Amino acid sequence: MLGNVKEVEVREEEGRIILEPVREADERDGAPEEDPLQGLGRNPVSCEPPDASEHHDQYLYDR
Repeated sequence: MLGNVKEVEVREEEGRIILEPVREADERDGAPEEDPLQGLGRNPVSCEPPDASEHHDQYLYDR
């Protein structure tokens, strides 16, 4: 339906849902684009609180 479109903008006009193409899919030898979420944890950093991974809300939001 949308062909090679990778990303769309969704909006409503006069009771209709409009999908407007924003970006087309990359054509890098047919290789799928890497999802940035898949890279989480590849290069971890160390920080002072030893329990930051378990209690991150406390440090981020002072809870």
